[in-house]
Amino acid sequence: MFDLNDVSLNTLASSNINISRKSMDKKKNNFGNIFLQLYRANDLFICNGRIGDDKGKGQFTCKNVSVVDYVIGSANFLTLLQNFSILETSKLFSDAHTPLSLSMCIYENEKRNHLRKGNFTPTEEVKKWDIENLDTFIENIDKTHTDIILTELESVNIQDVNHNCVNSIVERICDILVGAAKTTFGTYMKCDKQNNVKINGSKPRFDEDCRTARKKFKKSKRKLKRNFSPDLFNETKYLEKQYKRIMDKSIKNTARKLETRLVI
Repeated sequence: MFDLNDVSLNTLASSNINISRKSMDKKKNNFGNIFLQLYRANDLFICNGRIGDDKGKGQFTCKNVSVVDYVIGSANFLTLLQNFSILETSKLFSDAHTPLSLSMCIYENEKRNHLRKGNFTPTEEVKKWDIENLDTFIENIDKTHTDIILTELESVNIQDVNHNCVNSIVERICDILVGAAKTTFGTYMKCDKQNNVKINGSKPRFDEDCRTARKKFKKSKRKLKRNFSPDLFNETKYLEKQYKRIMDKSIKNTARKLETRLVI
């Protein structure tokens, strides 16, 4: 089924990445066959339907009817991915295609190439909570250690309780819950950003009007995420279109100013 070498397949398997991927788009034409031959011949893999939030789904990326936008890379590249997801369609980017979101952790690669600056120390973090895995999370709670803590609490003399005793119990309970979360949702290495160099992000085409429009759009988007309503949804879509119009206008004005400064 696969024209790929065993090394790549073993790399995926060792990182718990599915060799077979899912896709909601069941149709395939001649261009699709050429594309499949291309990536197999070059020992590449498609991330869609295989990684992160899109794992086992392979969501549509164009007009909610087809998958035509991909992230492709080698097996080693896939092992660096923390998450991959298909976002909602946004007029800011395209009228038809949905944005693809990709996050990576390249700390180990930087460490191997001696690119660290200062005290570049990563920390292990638990991946985000998913309510769909609630039952699995409950099952992964260590019942043995939980029963031990309950037994100790039932037999404790209230007069002997102090801050150290309370802190110890709370810490042990936290360890149990964090351990269950790690088993259920997995972990990733969060890189310390305090030593990163801040790059000057000044862009003439992104003026104060653009910043104001972006601020309003993002604020509405956050409110919509917390508390969905049809009115707020329509308001967010309106602010999204307004933000795009203001950006397009600013880009055109910047281009005109640049043209007037060019010497022919």
